[in-house]
Amino acid sequence: MDRLLRRLSPRAQTWVLEYGALLLVGLTAAIGLVAYIALLKPDKVMAETPQRLPVIRSMDTSGEDGFEASFILKTPDETLVRVTTTSLALAQTVVDTACVLRLDRASGRVSWRLAPPHRCPVS
Repeated sequence: MDRLLRRLSPRAQTWVLEYGALLLVGLTAAIGLVAYIALLKPDKVMAETPQRLPVIRSMDTSGEDGFEASFILKTPDETLVRVTTTSLALAQTVVDTACVLRLDRASGRVSWRLAPPHRCPVS
């Protein structure tokens, strides 16, 4: 490293010493992201319109490591799904119905995500 720095001008030496590590981390992250997208091909997600589902049961846990709330919801096809959030503000909006977003993945897997109440149509 010293041999390389000696060949640079004093201004370039200062820049490399101050920003070289940051540049190296940024390039590594960019290469990693491109490799992830190109090699692993993450599932494409198709989101439907948010909808209100009735809450069957709600549970929350809180402690030194944070807050988590889980809700058991009944979908229109009468199946039960579990939705979890670590956002206290989002959990406080759920009373008897929850605003959820259905996510259909390209692999065929369906998941549900709690959405803010202003995104749901008024019923």
